[in-house]
Amino acid sequence: METAKVQYGELLKKSYADLKQNPILFLPLLYGLVFMIIIVSIVIAEYFIYLSSGFSFEANMLQIIFLGIIFFIADIIVFLFGLAIITTMCLGLLKGVVNNKTVSNSDLWQSVKKYLWIYLKIIILRMLIILVPFLVLGIIALLFFLISKTAGLIIGGILLILFILFVLAAVIFMVFAFLFVAPIITTDKSQSAIEIMKQSYDYLKQDTGHVVITWAIMFGISLVVQVPIQIISAVSDFFPNLDIILMPILFILFLLSIIIGIYLQLFLFNAYYNKNLKVKNLKNKKEE
Repeated sequence: METAKVQYGELLKKSYADLKQNPILFLPLLYGLVFMIIIVSIVIAEYFIYLSSGFSFEANMLQIIFLGIIFFIADIIVFLFGLAIITTMCLGLLKGVVNNKTVSNSDLWQSVKKYLWIYLKIIILRMLIILVPFLVLGIIALLFFLISKTAGLIIGGILLILFILFVLAAVIFMVFAFLFVAPIITTDKSQSAIEIMKQSYDYLKQDTGHVVITWAIMFGISLVVQVPIQIISAVSDFFPNLDIILMPILFILFLLSIIIGIYLQLFLFNAYYNKNLKVKNLKNKKEE
């Protein structure tokens, strides 16, 4: 169907109705809070391990660096794994809600069981898109530096500029090419991370207008909260005496940003699953 015929206004209304009728969508936030407590506990435990080691930075610098690397890698793994669990909890709920099905707490864990590993693979692949060029360019710069410090600095500077440009291009590409990765995962048509990412990219090529408009709507709505948050944060930095007034406002805006975040994910799933529904179809679904 042509992008011009997509009823974006109705999809926004349906997403709002879905949010009001399904408070269970906020349940993953509670699990997310538990996850944050676990992360903080791990960091505190690492700090006490460091204190109990008795290392002195002057005498045990290499041991401290090695310990720091181990802790850092462990924290990254735990963080990514926890983030993937919380995210995949939401996938099954979102799919069920936008398709007007009844969802429950058990659906969260079924969703994790079903989508966790494929989602982790996608996260890793997206990270590699940035990390691999970084490592390659870093090795090239290092080789030139070993040959000549001057040449290494010049080549390193050039490669750094190229890498920054690459990152900007890669981020823009991934924003649009992988916008619909999450709903595509839930179609259960493939268990291959590469295939799912390819399907999302093909979707961009086939209906660029719909992808761009969906992203623009989501971006525009998110600005409604993010702009005031940034402004108030800046005011707070310049006028700390106003914190007693600004902090409650920031807290309210933070809660609102969470609600809007869930709403936008509903809109994303509706834009994928219900793109071809007309106004009449959407109204009939609500009545059902």
